[in-house]
Amino acid sequence: MKIASNAFANARPSPWTSLFGDPPVIPAVARAFVDLQEERHEADYNLSKTPTRSEVLTGVARARHAVAAWKLVKGSAEADAYLLAMVVKSRK
Repeated sequence: MKIASNAFANARPSPWTSLFGDPPVIPAVARAFVDLQEERHEADYNLSKTPTRSEVLTGVARARHAVAAWKLVKGSAEADAYLLAMVVKSRK
């Protein structure tokens, strides 16, 4: 899921960019997915650092914003492509 999200979050032209609406919502949602997953891993596994209240509230706000953005595009071609990319394993 992270690999697919990174591909969609990438600002450079890709096969996916022709699917993005205006403004491109999916890249922002995908970037939030990657960043929030990394923050969760940091919180889960780096026991030497305790997140501050401000960091936690920022993450919660970012997650809420991503969910609200997703509601705007769910069911669209770009959203369907993103979901499909998240479940289809890359064959390299």
